[in-house]
Amino acid sequence: MTFSRTGKTAAGWALFAVLGFAIAFGVSASKAPGSRDDSRDEATAAVATVNGEPLELREYKAIVRTERAGVFAYFQGKYEAADDKDFWTRSYAGETPLEKLKEEALRTAVGIKTLQLLGKENGLLADASYAAFLQELRTENARRKEEIAHGRPIYGPKQWEEAAYYERKLADLRQQLGKKLGDAAFARVAEDEAKRAEVNVNEALLRTLDAKRLW
Repeated sequence: MTFSRTGKTAAGWALFAVLGFAIAFGVSASKAPGSRDDSRDEATAAVATVNGEPLELREYKAIVRTERAGVFAYFQGKYEAADDKDFWTRSYAGETPLEKLKEEALRTAVGIKTLQLLGKENGLLADASYAAFLQELRTENARRKEEIAHGRPIYGPKQWEEAAYYERKLADLRQQLGKKLGDAAFARVAEDEAKRAEVNVNEALLRTLDAKRLW
């Protein structure tokens, strides 16, 4: 697979998420990205790499769905755009909602990967892949199901939704990094990592992602 190199210009995206990222997951985001009609190969295709770490399409699509409301609000506020069937592909003074959505989702996703890689470097995360996250989710839900079956108390939901668990794990990682490094040091290290990050974007794949394929 060929990636177009964006280097340090794109690396600046990472700082957005590392220093203050919070996903506002909606109902649609609680659905598993892999539960749609994607083949396994497509779902695990890399939209980009961050310091060599793949950003899988299924993870990127989950993030796209969290960014939709914000992008719609932007166009509604700036251009008084209507929510109709052509909204995502219509041009507003040269800006297209779908392209802005893909850009914002990529910006957020790169930031998440930078945070995860920082976690790996500090021994707080063994694997930054989305496949590892999904396996951890399955294991945790199986544990919760077993505890309930034996009448033992559990804390939190009976079963974690994918999106909510993703948010929880990111929040935990930020907290752990702040505790280990100190909040001020964490901010400095995060900024340095963002500046040095090498981001390679699969532009060819991104161009094929229309609204139907993204949600």
